[in-house]
Amino acid sequence: MNFFYLVNNAGVASYGYFDTLPLKRQQDEIKLNVLSVVNLTHLFLQDMLERRQGAIINAAAGFQSMPFMAVYGATKAFIISWGEAISAETRKEGISVVTLYPGRTETNIVEAMGAILAVRARMYRLHRSFKQDCAR
Repeated sequence: MNFFYLVNNAGVASYGYFDTLPLKRQQDEIKLNVLSVVNLTHLFLQDMLERRQGAIINAAAGFQSMPFMAVYGATKAFIISWGEAISAETRKEGISVVTLYPGRTETNIVEAMGAILAVRARMYRLHRSFKQDCAR
């Protein structure tokens, strides 16, 4: 099979304090957001390099440091840095590697990470902030 495009846009996120989230969940997040992208790119890039044409498109929404989503932000920052390196390495071989920064998009990521947990965490932060304001 000849593939001309590879779009790496899958991702999962966990929400909460880094030290209280299950380690296994965060490791799985790293596996999907980083290792699967690296593995798929390596696999598809071989054929693209042989043909000296192709494009790899990476998505890196939410790449900045984000409290309560530390691992997610770090995985997307990896994709940006790694994508720039791969782009430089393959540019002269006829391969385009770009990383999109789409910002907030309509996806089911909130549901996937547990919308109820996200709402509870927001409510807890608001409650804590309110209590601190009242104490002043």
